[in-house]
Amino acid sequence: MMFESSKQVIEFLYTSRPHGQVKLGLERIQKLLALLGNPQQHFSSIQVAGTNGKGSVTRTLETLFREQGFSTGGFFSPHLIDFRERISLDGVPVDAAALTGAMNRVYPAVQQMDAMGEDWQPSFFELVTALAFTLFQEKGVELALVEVGMGGRLDATTALSPDLFVITHIGLDHTKTLGTTLEQIAGEKAGILKQGGTLVCGVRRPEALQVIEQVARQKEVHVERVDRDFFTRALQFDLDNNLFVFENTRGEGGRFSLRLNGTHQVENAGVALQAFFCYCRNKGFAVSLPKVQQALASVKWIGRFERIGEQPLILVDGAHNPDGVEKLLENWDLYFPGESYVLLVGMLKDKETSQMVPPLCQKARQVVVTDPNMPGRVDSRLVVQAFQEQCGESRVFYEANMEKALHLALEKTQGKTPLVITGSLYLIGYLRKMALERKAC
Repeated sequence: MMFESSKQVIEFLYTSRPHGQVKLGLERIQKLLALLGNPQQHFSSIQVAGTNGKGSVTRTLETLFREQGFSTGGFFSPHLIDFRERISLDGVPVDAAALTGAMNRVYPAVQQMDAMGEDWQPSFFELVTALAFTLFQEKGVELALVEVGMGGRLDATTALSPDLFVITHIGLDHTKTLGTTLEQIAGEKAGILKQGGTLVCGVRRPEALQVIEQVARQKEVHVERVDRDFFTRALQFDLDNNLFVFENTRGEGGRFSLRLNGTHQVENAGVALQAFFCYCRNKGFAVSLPKVQQALASVKWIGRFERIGEQPLILVDGAHNPDGVEKLLENWDLYFPGESYVLLVGMLKDKETSQMVPPLCQKARQVVVTDPNMPGRVDSRLVVQAFQEQCGESRVFYEANMEKALHLALEKTQGKTPLVITGSLYLIGYLRKMALERKAC
């Protein structure tokens, strides 16, 4: 079989490798990469794990290194709108021709593994990981910034042998797969660590930090930890222009402006900066501080406390777990104190709905629930019921169709009340695109 277009590639991935079907383990990805000549051994890499913040840190690192002149590859999941967002080359989503060509080179190895039986058939995420690593090798990427998909210990990206490990904030998410306690989840995240490596750790919760440091000691991993080895201090929060100071115990740092919004993004930027300085220090690369400042001021990460419209103000945020909701509301009070909003929301049925709904209701005048674009993983009846119990039936509306739900939510704002679009990342990308298209009309 030869693939003739990226559309054909993407259709194959979603039909032959059901998206959302989790197959953790390293045997398949290691076998697949070996059949491809181990492309992951031909570029330097930084692997980023965590519950929240790993995407923002990975994007920030990509921007920092690119501004310093590195040829970069980025690997992200999930995408918001276009599948090609998952793999970037020098900050640009992989083009259709390159993706198609890579699939034609990877596919014979996939066929070989499929013939070995169901247990050896690469999953959606494993195949996409192999595509990314193949592209990074072929395009001569110097440094790949790689976001872990789920957990870490058994995630396909852990087939890498990175030059640096990063673990961001840890909270409760994917509890059916990773465990129901912070300690269990931290153990899965710490599973990325390899003997004698270096870890930049942004974890503050003591119960999670204790597990990570125990694993690091066992594997003789050098740890550079937030609030001990590096520090951030916010100076000013203005939407799309946030000021902070970063410093570490080695005298690296300065004053920075950050386009990304929220207290959590200042924390994420601090983790990214420490990882950036640590990598450059270990590799002997000179750093231009003005270029670091320029990079941070330009980082864009769509769908994360992002303002996309005025009159009414429209804010999009992928708060898809309890910690994400907590940060969303904390930052809402920071930028919009005393204001309420109309809420447009959709959640997957495997999320901690009972913990997410009550806080979201506190400032919601009205709530519109819709369905994320993930057949088989959605049961919005439960979400509607939860919001009705917290907000009252008269304030909660359900519309399965996303476009109609957006129209209904905008009607509820009456052009004045802010609209907050949040929930599943499989929802907000589509709604963001629809809202921007309506604005352009």
